[in-house]
Amino acid sequence: MESHLARIEAQRADNADIVRLAAVLDDQVVGTTTVITAHGISGIFIVHVAENHRRRGVGWALSTAALRIGRERGTDFAALIASPTGEPMYRRIGFTTVSQYRLFSMST
Repeated sequence: MESHLARIEAQRADNADIVRLAAVLDDQVVGTTTVITAHGISGIFIVHVAENHRRRGVGWALSTAALRIGRERGTDFAALIASPTGEPMYRRIGFTTVSQYRLFSMST
């Protein structure tokens, strides 16, 4: 199933603008993120680290790798949405808040 999905992704017309990163430790994926470059901006999406590997530099490594990829692709700016948990790390990397948002959920 995974190889089938990888083939589908490789055939996407916009695939050159999308990079998926995985942090691997002892042959296990412990973190992931996606970088999409468009219009001179690198969007960093869903930096996720397995709970038992948090606070060990995995998120930092994924985020800085995403920024490096953006620079290599010619972008001068990067954007992301940070959770309250991740915000301090992103500030240390150099991100600043330019907007805030609220999440709403539908009640059933």
